Amino acid sequence: MSSNQNQQAGQQLNNQQQRQQQQQGKNCQNANCQQNEECCQGGINQQRQQDRQDLSRQQNQQNNQGLNAQRQQQQNQQGGQQLNNQQQQNQERQQDRQDPNRQQNNQGLNAQRQQNQEAGQQLNNQQQQDRQDLNRQQNNQGLNAQQRQQQAGQQINNQQQQDRQGNDAQQNLNAQRQQQQGQQNNCAQQFKQAGQIGNAQQQQQQNQQQHPRLIH
Repeated sequence: MSSNQNQQAGQQLNNQQQRQQQQQGKNCQNANCQQNEECCQGGINQQRQQDRQDLSRQQNQQNNQGLNAQRQQQQNQQGGQQLNNQQQQNQERQQDRQDPNRQQNNQGLNAQRQQNQEAGQQLNNQQQQDRQDLNRQQNNQGLNAQQRQQQAGQQINNQQQQDRQGNDAQQNLNAQRQQQQGQQNNCAQQFKQAGQIGNAQQQQQQNQQQHPRLIH
């Protein structure tokens, strides 16, 4: 039996007892108190007992109301706790749904970043390759230019060597000519001297023939 039904049954009993006491009180008031002293005293005692019961009933009712209020508050708290639990579960479910989406988004973002990094690495490699090719080309150009300069210098050296050889040959030829001319001059001078000597000897012979020496 619920507390409301208990309260209703108790209220009906109280009403019935109160009607009986009121009837007894009326009887005591109508009768002669001296003849019916016991009746009047009993009515007073019943009234006091009724007051005590009413007070006890009121306290019980207040206690029941407080208990009911406490129960109601507890039920409200439990209901609120259940609501909070339900909301928390809903939030967790929503969080669980969001987490795979976040994870997928993060995976997609990470994949995109990795692709961008790989593309950037390929670009860096291509730029580095281009720089190496350019350096090689420049080095080859410089090497070719240096080689051409060396070849040109070698040609100049060869030309200068040929020129020196030509000069040496010319100088040798000039020296030979000069030597030949000197020899020719020497021969002519010798012939001239020989001729002069011959002339002197001939002149001396002629003088001796013309002026014989006196023998002492």
